[in-house]
Amino acid sequence: MPARIHEIIESKRLVIRPLEEKDFAGFYRFISNDKATKYFFFSQKPVSYKDSRRFFRKTMENYDEPDQVYAYTVAKKSSDEFVGSVGMLPDPDKGA
Repeated sequence: MPARIHEIIESKRLVIRPLEEKDFAGFYRFISNDKATKYFFFSQKPVSYKDSRRFFRKTMENYDEPDQVYAYTVAKKSSDEFVGSVGMLPDPDKGA
């Protein structure tokens, strides 16, 4: 069974939730910014609009798959505007 955030996580100002189609414009600005993604682990970072779109859709499609990409939207609570992303990767060296 894949690990998954089953509930939306909220703070006073932010919400962490699964990606939604409406997040793509913000996601693309984010993923295209080398400073914002400096510490992200990519097997191959999407560089074009088309690659970013494919990566975004695959992420959403994989939420219920065993090899899930654990990437979630960080949005402003007041407007639900995409401001970033948070995620996790399994660590095969630690059996997780």
